[in-house]
Amino acid sequence: MPISSAQVLVLVQRFQALADEVEAKRAVVPFMSDEWNSLGQQRRALTRASGQLQDTALSAALDELEPHYDAMLSVVRDLKDEIGREEKIERVLSIVASGLAISAAVLEGNPAAVFKALDKARLLLTESA
Repeated sequence: MPISSAQVLVLVQRFQALADEVEAKRAVVPFMSDEWNSLGQQRRALTRASGQLQDTALSAALDELEPHYDAMLSVVRDLKDEIGREEKIERVLSIVASGLAISAAVLEGNPAAVFKALDKARLLLTESA
């Protein structure tokens, strides 16, 4: 079973927590000592690994979302069509906000948030229909 984006994000948080702990230890050793320099290298390696894992988590999230791409695209098209038909500014802003919520959830790599944003967008569109 492939690892999920949520599981990778847990690893990201753990690597970053380790980096923070190393930095805290580094703060109490003599400045520019061998241990201080070594701890600095370890912190940088942990931070770098955390960043790489974060990229992996985003990639995994996008892979998880791929089967739902057509549904997401359909909602975005519906939002675009609705913007073209709607003239009330409040309505347009609600629709734009809904589209932004979908985009933000995708960029965040959070499948649950994407589905929640899609559901809200569908509700918004069905209320106006």
